[in-house]
Amino acid sequence: MLVSPKQYQSAAKENVLEIFRYACAQIDGAPDPDSRRAASAHNGCVLIQAPTGAGKTLIAGLVAEEFSKETNIVWLWFTPFAGLVEQARIAIRNHFQGLRVRDIGCDRVAHSTRSGDVFVTTWAAVAGKKDAKRLRRDGDLSVSLDHLLGQLRQRGFKIGVLVDEAHHTFTAGTESVRYYREVVQPDFTLMITATPDDQDAESFRKASGIAVMHRVTVSRLDAVEARLIKGGIKSVAYLAGDQHRELIDFGLAALDDGVRVHSAIKARLAADGIDLVPLSCWCRWHPPTRAWTRPGRISCPSASRRRPLPSTPPTSPMTT
Repeated sequence: MLVSPKQYQSAAKENVLEIFRYACAQIDGAPDPDSRRAASAHNGCVLIQAPTGAGKTLIAGLVAEEFSKETNIVWLWFTPFAGLVEQARIAIRNHFQGLRVRDIGCDRVAHSTRSGDVFVTTWAAVAGKKDAKRLRRDGDLSVSLDHLLGQLRQRGFKIGVLVDEAHHTFTAGTESVRYYREVVQPDFTLMITATPDDQDAESFRKASGIAVMHRVTVSRLDAVEARLIKGGIKSVAYLAGDQHRELIDFGLAALDDGVRVHSAIKARLAADGIDLVPLSCWCRWHPPTRAWTRPGRISCPSASRRRPLPSTPPTSPMTT
C-alpha cells in the first residue's frame, strides 16, 4: 500500500476483513458444496457505504490487498461503465502493490495466476449480448472467462467480486444476474456505494441470491474531520411572489450577496494573518445582448481575469 489510510478508513477495512475472515473459516470447513454456498450467501457479502470523496475505492482496495495475503483469491472488479475500467486499473496499479492487474481481454490463463490478481471489467463485457462473446469464447492463447474461473477453483483459488457502484446497472432478470449466480458464483462480494439507503444494492442482493448483506458505514463527519471533504455548502433560494417577480433582479441580488460573503472571508483571512485571497469569478449572462457581463462594482481576481468568457449562454441566468 503506497498511500497511508486515515484512521476511519483503516477501521472500515478491519470491519470488512473481520466478516470475510469469519466467512472464510466457514467456507474452508464446509462439508459439501451446499454448505459452502450457504456460508458465502450469509457472510460473504459486505456493502461499504461512504460519502463521495471519503475514499470508498481506497478502502475496497485495502480489503482486497490484505485479504489476498491471507487466502488464495482472484478478484473480478466491476465498474459501472466501460469508460471507468482503465481509470480503475491505473488506481490499482498506483496504490496497491499487493494486487496485480490482469488483462481480461488476453490474459485468461490459470497457470500464471497468483493470489491478488485483479480483472477489471463491466457487467456488459462479461454478460452483454455483444461484448461477452469475445471473453466467453476460447481463443488461441486464452481460455474463456467461464473456463478460467473453473480452472482457478480447481487450483484452490477462491473467487471475489468487487462491485464499485456497478450494482446500479445490475438488473434482475438479466444475463448479468445469471452470470453472477451460475458462472462466477463468488465466495466473497464487496460492494461500495455513496448512496445512503441504496435501493439498487437491495435489488442486487435479492437478484443475486445473497441471503445477508452486511453493511459497513463511513460517516460524513469522519471524512470531514480528516479534511478529505468539506463540511458542506450553503444553498440560498431567492423567492418572490408573482406580483413582485418582475420588480426584482434575482441575478444581481445573488451577486451582491456573493460579493458580500467573499469580502467577509477575505477580511477574516487577513485578520488571521493568512496570506490568501479567495478565488471567485462573478459573471452574468445578459439575455438582451446575448453576452457575458461582469458588473462594474465587482472585482475579479487576476487569475480569473485571464480566463476567457465562454461564447455560449448558460442554462440559467447567472453563473459563478
